[in-house]
Amino acid sequence: MNEQTVQPKDDNSMALGSMVVGIISIVTSCCCCGGIILGSLAVVLACLSRVETYFDRRAKIGLTCGIIGMVLSVVAGVVILVYLAAGSSGLAGSGFYY
Repeated sequence: MNEQTVQPKDDNSMALGSMVVGIISIVTSCCCCGGIILGSLAVVLACLSRVETYFDRRAKIGLTCGIIGMVLSVVAGVVILVYLAAGSSGLAGSGFYY
């Protein structure tokens, strides 16, 4: 008797793509808009990869990382805008640096 155990194929490439793009969105969140663009792409891929009524584990990770990447990108943009506004208003030349 030659029985082989066949394991079910876990082939959800959109969920894997969502996870990879979500992780990259966190890494590039301080760059020009990488976190917003890649984060939203990760969220879309995670939503498209949903099988019937549940999300794959990798899709959940991609969804979470995409949202975190978008939030970090918005926070970085606000910090940069506040820094530029403070530098142009004369606070940078207040005598703190010699």
